[in-house]
Amino acid sequence: RDTLYDLGIYIENPNPFSLVRLPYSARIFDKDLVSIKDVEGETYVNAHERVLIVVPNINLGFRTPQGQPTVTFGKGLVWQRPTGSERAPALTILNKRFASSTPGVTLTATVRNDSLFAVSEIEADAVLYDASGTAVLVSRSKLPSLLPSGMGDLVFTWPSTPASPAVSADILVRTNLTK
Repeated sequence: RDTLYDLGIYIENPNPFSLVRLPYSARIFDKDLVSIKDVEGETYVNAHERVLIVVPNINLGFRTPQGQPTVTFGKGLVWQRPTGSERAPALTILNKRFASSTPGVTLTATVRNDSLFAVSEIEADAVLYDASGTAVLVSRSKLPSLLPSGMGDLVFTWPSTPASPAVSADILVRTNLTK
């Protein structure tokens, strides 16, 4: 979107431990490998979780990013052993479909709560890939809560189509078990 870009950082935690706080820093470069922008933030990471960190609407002015940003994580991370009282929800993505039109892209899906308990503060992060498997679009959506067997709709929209058309999509849903 003109001078605004979305950044997606994909991480995987294979550990049986969680991070209540994971600070990160990303540096974005132009075609000449000159730093354009530094972005900082933090998230949580549950045990055995795949996470897509989405940082939307980064204003890069009239500079065009190119290549991979560098990502670093804070030092002195405090890993937390789950107490056993956490209830990992069973959230299922259904009816995932995306459509490209002039000028944008829309991805819709339904989330079903297959847990025996209500789930609140559900985060949903989406990534669209081109034919070569390269991520071309990322976005974030949220659902406030879902009752047991409840369903909720997710909608992700982008105002323009990427240079390389999207052919597949992945949606990761999660809720904070570290609280």
